[in-house]
Amino acid sequence: MPINNPDILYPLLDELSHKVRNLNHRISYTIDDAEQLKNASSDQTNQATFDTNHTADVKTSDESKIRYWENETVHLLGKTNDLIARINDNETKFQRIQVAVNQSISYWESELNVAQQKLAEWQAYRNKAIGGMNTAQANYNRADAERQSAVNAYHNCMNARDSQGRPLNRNCSGYQSQINAAESAMQRARQEYHYWEQEKIKAEAEIRKWEARIAKCQDSLHKLSQALTAANSGLQLVREAANYSQRSLEELNSAKALVAKAGEKNAEQEILVTRNVTNIQAAQILSDDSKSSFIAANKLASQVQFYGSSASEEINRKVDDLKEFSITPNSL
Repeated sequence: MPINNPDILYPLLDELSHKVRNLNHRISYTIDDAEQLKNASSDQTNQATFDTNHTADVKTSDESKIRYWENETVHLLGKTNDLIARINDNETKFQRIQVAVNQSISYWESELNVAQQKLAEWQAYRNKAIGGMNTAQANYNRADAERQSAVNAYHNCMNARDSQGRPLNRNCSGYQSQINAAESAMQRARQEYHYWEQEKIKAEAEIRKWEARIAKCQDSLHKLSQALTAANSGLQLVREAANYSQRSLEELNSAKALVAKAGEKNAEQEILVTRNVTNIQAAQILSDDSKSSFIAANKLASQVQFYGSSASEEINRKVDDLKEFSITPNSL
């Protein structure tokens, strides 16, 4: 039977109509799948961009912190080195103070010994002077008693009379000699007493001088002892400060090394961020291209669907028309 026979043609057209409808459905499903893939690609690209930007922000923040701590550690290292230099200088000064104070203590201890010896000597001499005064006073008293006795004897000698009132003694010069000798002894005793009295005054002046010298030495030694204690304490504190400063310097150097390590890691992160940015830019270009392609494909698919739907409707009409003119065996 010829191909233009309606009985043959309309089944073919009917099948073609079904194929066109199926094609439209497949195009629609394909467009939906393409849109989902496009949206997923766009979402992944946006997420990657967000993650990269976040990493870049963190990297920038870390870089700022690293610069801060680099400057801070350099600043603290400078201050610590200056502090160590001052501590070393102060330690030298305290050591010189210790030497000077010890030398002064030795000097004033020697001066104290001399003053104590001189005080003892002058105290002994004052006692000697007092003894001399006492001896002179005793000699004076004894000579005075002898003079008084001689005076009494002389007067008795001169006043002695017999029963007729005539002097009994023609010569009383011996008693006068005793009086003169006693008076001479008294004069010598007075002179000796005056001498020892002056020596006692001199000794007491020397004693006061050496007592003042001893007090001065003791006061100086007391102050020097306080100064030595202060110098020893200061030196101890300086050495403790030196230990703390040295530990601080070691810790700062460790911190500096950690900051440098962080800088290296941050630089590695920067390389990674740069690489990710490049990849994302490439992905963004592809995503943009896919969007453009999808828009174009969607436009073409819409046209295909339109023409397919139109063709399907036209085919259906043709099939219906052919069915009306269909030749069947019963009609022959």
